[in-house]
Amino acid sequence: MTKKLFTIIGILTLLAVGTLSAQVGCVDDFSFYNITVKNIPFTGKAYLRGSNLDTYVIVDSATIKKGTARFKSKKRCVPAGLYTIVSEDHSYRCPVDLITDGDSYTITWPSKAGEAVTVDGHGEKTAELHQFIQKMTTGKILPQDIQVALETSPDSYIKHIEAILYFSQLKQQVDIAYFSKWVRYYDFHQSKYLHISPYFFHTLEEYLTDSDVTLEEKRAVIDTVLSNSSCTAKEELTGFIFKAIDYLRDPYYDALLVHLYDDYDQSWVPEDRARLIKRKIERLRKIIPGATVPELISHDIDGKAHSTKDIATRYTVLWFWDPDCDHCQIMTPELHKMYQDLANTADFDVFAVEVNEDYERWKAFSDEHELWDWTNLSTSMGEANMDFIEYFDIMTTPVIFLVDNQTSTIIARQITLEELETFFKQHPKN
Repeated sequence: MTKKLFTIIGILTLLAVGTLSAQVGCVDDFSFYNITVKNIPFTGKAYLRGSNLDTYVIVDSATIKKGTARFKSKKRCVPAGLYTIVSEDHSYRCPVDLITDGDSYTITWPSKAGEAVTVDGHGEKTAELHQFIQKMTTGKILPQDIQVALETSPDSYIKHIEAILYFSQLKQQVDIAYFSKWVRYYDFHQSKYLHISPYFFHTLEEYLTDSDVTLEEKRAVIDTVLSNSSCTAKEELTGFIFKAIDYLRDPYYDALLVHLYDDYDQSWVPEDRARLIKRKIERLRKIIPGATVPELISHDIDGKAHSTKDIATRYTVLWFWDPDCDHCQIMTPELHKMYQDLANTADFDVFAVEVNEDYERWKAFSDEHELWDWTNLSTSMGEANMDFIEYFDIMTTPVIFLVDNQTSTIIARQITLEELETFFKQHPKN
């Protein structure tokens, strides 16, 4: 889990040193910029920094000459939104609000924290903005001040300040309603909002990777966020969500990865990774909950073929294991004990397949732990009817699938033995 790029206190510190607006000249919320900064209290270079999703990006740099720096571009557009002018060592900072109207502007760097900056070309709204910032930095901000600020300057970054303050208070109530409110508050149909809210993206990432949140809840939040996004926003959001989930390397999330790939436009897929991601999804699609399991045939100690189609119980536990695997050496006897303990109450069988063609180790381990009372099979006794290693994406062992025999579909993959036992206790024999 990545750390938050800044806290609410850090944001307020940024706000304490002032704001400015810059000239824009592009359509679709993208801007040319022409910013002159005077009375800069440091030397060297100044950087125009923005944020892309959950990371900071340097948009431009300018050499400081006689305390003045000029950021100017007539060839390159950047999304409108919040930016920050920073020194090389980040010890000096001043927020920049690229908006979608106005001309070139000049800023006079504030002499101390909380002091109102001078922005040429603005009038009453600027004064109200600075008054609000000063109240905030002195801890005197009241709810009615926020409301007044929103009403008097709805297009300024006060809206984003209020959103951060508001949602920080709801941090302990993060759920689908939380994200529904957020996407209504932040108009994701405007691409600029994607570049000014690392707070949102970190909160979203934390929610999607929270083990206490169900898969259904996570999918609902994903669909809520993406359904309220424009094409540009949806592309970046989908890529961000896919990356955050894929990074976990947890089979629990495979269905979400397939959902993102299959049910949303794939323009977010990086060109250099398109083939790799496509192959990954093709593998996962066959083994996520709800996928149909093909017939698997393997052989027992006598060379007799056994098929998953011949299992008469309601459920099957597919258990792919290797007697040389440390985890298998611990978990296989544990699964076997569960099988014996629940034999009279739960309607399931175990279809255990040794995958390493190691007859001696398989037989010795099976003898030691008396594994012959379930369907105990080995690839050393004959070739299976399919390349199940590839089909079931068996990269390490053990691999476990819970299958509903009535529909031949996967219920779960790589669940714990505790979860498996809970399932069978909740689904006893009729």
